[in-house]
Amino acid sequence: VSYTATDAPDVSLASSMEGMFAFTGLTMADLSGWDVSTITNFANMFTNATSFNGDVSGWTFSSAPYSVANGLNFTGMFNLASSFTGTGVAGWNVGNADSLAV
Repeated sequence: VSYTATDAPDVSLASSMEGMFAFTGLTMADLSGWDVSTITNFANMFTNATSFNGDVSGWTFSSAPYSVANGLNFTGMFNLASSFTGTGVAGWNVGNADSLAV
């Protein structure tokens, strides 16, 4: 499954993306342009999405690029997403996170 929408969804009223793509057959997704500045819970977002290898480098956060300042829970965000190479997560500031457990 490939997500090919060219527009970014408005998730400005959301606070959680928990399990959003978990256990899916998602392979690629253009997640660039997503403003996730209100999201505090990313837990299990891509858990067991074993074919997923999307690029999350274009995400817009609440402050400087790659500062996931509002993110508190990243538990298992990419757990068992065995094809994910980590494109876009280098440099994320997760200093305020309560949980980074796998």
